[in-house]
Amino acid sequence: VAARHTVSIIPRGDNECEPITFRQKYALGSLIGEGTSSNCYKCTRLSDGKEFACKVINLKRLCTTFPKSVVSKFKQEIDTLEILEH
Repeated sequence: VAARHTVSIIPRGDNECEPITFRQKYALGSLIGEGTSSNCYKCTRLSDGKEFACKVINLKRLCTTFPKSVVSKFKQEIDTLEILEH
């Protein structure tokens, strides 16, 4: 996967001034599915090898393809995912 700007929904480390980046905590794997403005990948948590699905949103495509109302719904989805323990 090419380097790109990503929004990582990951809690901060012990030092609140140093956020933990996605790539410090997970290894991005194979593509599971593709959407209009996002892709879903298999990812593995580096600390214990547990596998998850990871949604990577292309913010540039999202903001240029969809009206603001749809972009707002993606923001709501992100906010919801941040509070879920899943």
